[in-house]
Amino acid sequence: MRAAPGWEKLEADQKQALTVISDKIARMLNGDPTYLDNWHDIIGYAKLVETRMAGDMAAILSIGAPGRARKK
Repeated sequence: MRAAPGWEKLEADQKQALTVISDKIARMLNGDPTYLDNWHDIIGYAKLVETRMAGDMAAILSIGAPGRARKK
């Protein structure tokens, strides 16, 4: 995963989330795939990145990125 060309394009939180998500997947494949906490954790890690990215987009829109109308 870290050897993929796109890895260096990721933000730190995206790298961390993908790392821990892959750890959780490995635990499921080598253990109990019905262990609910693993699924819950995967959702949580992805949600943290989504929330940060949505905040970044909101900030961009609020300052008026080139070619975009400013939100009021």
